[in-house]
Amino acid sequence: MNVESADETPDVTGTCPAADTPTVRGRARRTSSVIRSGLRRLLLSVKVVQRCLLALSCIASVTLSPMASVATAAAPAPDPLPSWDRTVFRPTGAVTTTLISGRGGVTDIITTPTPDFLYQLRARERGDEPCDNRARFFHERPESPRVPTRIAHYERRSSRKCASGEWGNSGSELRASVAGGGYRHSDGRVRVVAGVRVCMNKQRTRVKGIKVYGASINNDGDVRRDSAYNNQFSRPNCSTWERTRMCPSEQVATGVHFNYSGRSLVGVALECQAVRTVQLATRD
Repeated sequence: MNVESADETPDVTGTCPAADTPTVRGRARRTSSVIRSGLRRLLLSVKVVQRCLLALSCIASVTLSPMASVATAAAPAPDPLPSWDRTVFRPTGAVTTTLISGRGGVTDIITTPTPDFLYQLRARERGDEPCDNRARFFHERPESPRVPTRIAHYERRSSRKCASGEWGNSGSELRASVAGGGYRHSDGRVRVVAGVRVCMNKQRTRVKGIKVYGASINNDGDVRRDSAYNNQFSRPNCSTWERTRMCPSEQVATGVHFNYSGRSLVGVALECQAVRTVQLATRD
């Protein structure tokens, strides 16, 4: 009977070799090699896919570009301008002159050559004399069929001057302007003068206030009076408001008559005309 010695007792704690043995190192090297090889194949596959996608996109662009051109040509470009901007308003027909609000005198007629629409009256004094009077007009001027309508403003001054051949004091200027007058509104309407009324001093020798009555010109050229557009000014010695003078129905002011006694304004009248709508060329 053979008896084994104590130092020859077998290891029963496990059968795995030590971590730093040659066997383990070999296995680790083989595993790392396999992983690196797999990564290289994966990167190669990704590059191949990218090249294929690029080639497909090039083919699609070449194939679809003629169709895209046809579709673009077939769809008309949208016109960014509102429909009302294809028209302009023009005074037309015979001139009608209203009666005078205030008193008659030496008349200074203020108009423009075109003619144009009146939207504001201005008055300056020197001393106590209303001797420097002006009118402002506007004219719709289409630059071209592709450009929105432009508004040109003109100021016309009475040819008469104050004492010593001077103009009125700028600090004394007062204005009667149609509310919102002088330009096109978002709905395509314009606002203009359609009537006038003056205020006199107690002696009825000087105009000390002016009121304008407004009207709107609609897209179709229709004229509608509206008290919301009325506007006025008056000085401290305004005593009596004279009779109102209105343009005939469907007409608006295109000129003004300033009536003077000496150097002082004593009355105002209007020149009036009907309105026509001019269609501009279609923007292409």
